[in-house]
Amino acid sequence: MKPVLTICLALVACQGHAGNTGEPGAFDPPFENTRASYQLTESAGIGVITSTVTGTTTIGGEDLPQVTLLDARPGATPITAAMSFDGPEVVIGAFALPNAPPSVGVDITFDTPLHIDFAGEVGAPQQTTVGGTLLLGDPLLAPDTFLPMGLTVTVLDEDVVATTPMGAIPGCRHASLAADAGGLTATGEAWVRDDVGFVNGFFETSWGRFDLGMSGYTGFDDVGGKRIIQSERVVNLANPSFTLSTYDIDGDFLADKDTHAQMWLEMRWSDPDRARTDEQPPLTPHFGTVFGVFPSTVVRANKSVLHADEDEGFVYWAAFVDQAAKNEPENGIAYSVGATNDALMDGDVLVGAFIRYARITK
Repeated sequence: MKPVLTICLALVACQGHAGNTGEPGAFDPPFENTRASYQLTESAGIGVITSTVTGTTTIGGEDLPQVTLLDARPGATPITAAMSFDGPEVVIGAFALPNAPPSVGVDITFDTPLHIDFAGEVGAPQQTTVGGTLLLGDPLLAPDTFLPMGLTVTVLDEDVVATTPMGAIPGCRHASLAADAGGLTATGEAWVRDDVGFVNGFFETSWGRFDLGMSGYTGFDDVGGKRIIQSERVVNLANPSFTLSTYDIDGDFLADKDTHAQMWLEMRWSDPDRARTDEQPPLTPHFGTVFGVFPSTVVRANKSVLHADEDEGFVYWAAFVDQAAKNEPENGIAYSVGATNDALMDGDVLVGAFIRYARITK
């Protein structure tokens, strides 16, 4: 039984946004349309958890997104939760962990959603006690149990840089957490951003330690008759390529070949010290369609388009293409942007891209 684990994993599912304006921006893909991924490190090994919104549910009179957490490791069962991330506030209503020890499953629903404020006074503990129901195993065999849980959140610092599998992420709030439920305890620290949600953290629990860190995301929005898709991920020896494709988002060839698409690619070293040097990451950029390639030139940039508010002195390397594919035989195509580690580079590079394009109706 791990009721406290669900509180920690809840933060992972909270992939938020500060309000989409239709422009690509720093960690601002829309909440409902974003797939965020996190690296989970625990005693059983390293896994990747993907967070996706799958619906809406009502807990204690509040409507909350229904989130599914998928662990890519063999045999892992999806975790579901009802929660949201609105700026610096996390709202948690319910969890279900099908395979929680002792392999009977745990289902927790709070009487009223739990609100966690990461924008509280620095150094002042926020203490909360919440009640609800705890269901173990088969609902036909195990009765509900009242669940009192104590939670203490203390904001330690604001506007700090978090180190994640994606590299350095500035502009974060840093807080400590301590939870107790039925004698099971968990303590740890978390780094969150108002427009992102959870980006990094570690937790010491009654059953061991686990570390969670953001490793990438892919999102989209429809604004002004155009679709904007955006993604970021680290490229290295273990993950030698990055691709953002309209086909992967649309699930079909829906991009309009006769309307120009704007395609942007940017790269920087994940290591913050290396990112402040003039060393260009030796990645090969790719812009094109299924049947053609658009030429591009990588140039040095002192500012990021995807992270316009970033002010850490990082050097970016970027390329931009504004093209259509009018010569392709049939309309309904796919535009793509990517980068590959053809030089077998040693090191991590954060690669990001966006594509703004018109779609056809089939």
